[in-house]
Amino acid sequence: MRKATIFPYTADAITLFENRDDSLIYIDSVLCFKEDLHSVSPKVDGITFDMPTFEKRGIDSIIVCDNLLNNPLGAFQKVIYDGVKHGLSVEIAPYLYTQLHQSGLLDGFPPQSKISTISLDEFCLGEQLPKVYPINVPVIAVMGLAPNSSKFDVQVELRKTFSDAGYKATVISSNSLGKFLGMHIYPDFMFSDHSLAKKTYGFNHYVHKLVKDEQPDVIIIGIPDGIIPYNQKIHNSFGEFASIVCNAVHPDFSILTSGLLDVINEDYFSQLKMLCRYRFDTEIFAFCISNNKIQENDTGDGYDTYFLSNEFVEALPGFGQENIYNVFYNSDHIGRKKAFQKLVEVLESNVNPIC
Repeated sequence: MRKATIFPYTADAITLFENRDDSLIYIDSVLCFKEDLHSVSPKVDGITFDMPTFEKRGIDSIIVCDNLLNNPLGAFQKVIYDGVKHGLSVEIAPYLYTQLHQSGLLDGFPPQSKISTISLDEFCLGEQLPKVYPINVPVIAVMGLAPNSSKFDVQVELRKTFSDAGYKATVISSNSLGKFLGMHIYPDFMFSDHSLAKKTYGFNHYVHKLVKDEQPDVIIIGIPDGIIPYNQKIHNSFGEFASIVCNAVHPDFSILTSGLLDVINEDYFSQLKMLCRYRFDTEIFAFCISNNKIQENDTGDGYDTYFLSNEFVEALPGFGQENIYNVFYNSDHIGRKKAFQKLVEVLESNVNPIC
């Protein structure tokens, strides 16, 4: 079994690291930028910034996550170079791989270098696409108002909840790191220049085949990007992924995630439920507030993302309180578990969807 380290230290990297017991490879540690050590939670073991320790620990590969904190791309090139120098294989998240390739930062590496991208699922679009198959198992979507809003963590924990209840869940993850946890990731045609209609038919056929092949009790689908534009610079693909997925499979329920909110406003959540009901034809079962704070700026991509500690979020007013809109903080593990168990119970109460 491969022995890997994850780079850099982000919320998604920690989700993968903390669930390493379910990983298809051995996750040894998380490699972070030396400058980020001050932000590492003291509760997380296995964090290092020292590349030479790889040889001592027997690490043979690096998993490079997306650049969620907008670090200079040259910093990623340096880590990849050091990994190659130590004879390690380097597997890079698809979006970051494209960024590095287009910037020329993957040029000049020796031909024998073991640098690759995390591969997408393979699915061949047929010629006779204009047919929508019924998906005869419950479909739960995990969608977000922003890309970095704990969707990956929710998908992992939701799968655990169904598994603990005795149900088989097939997961299509919005995050390529899900592949290391035995999840599916989106097929490559979803990132092509095909029309929205062709992608919708294709995704329906893709999910239909997964259900036929794997016979799951429930499908969990993480949706990339956000469901609507965030501001003038953060367009979230104008909600294209959410539109495709919801039209292709018509989720029975959805979990909607957001960045950290300054104020918990019931009218705000009511409006979001209406938006998703009428725009995406899905019912929001619960809202998840992540530890990730999105701060707008006037440069670059138009925003910065800050990953706040659980300790900081747990000190906020209203943390852990019950509410009628089923809103929970992602760091409130008790509240999150209650919401997910309630979802299982609702599906169980309808004998036809889940059995």
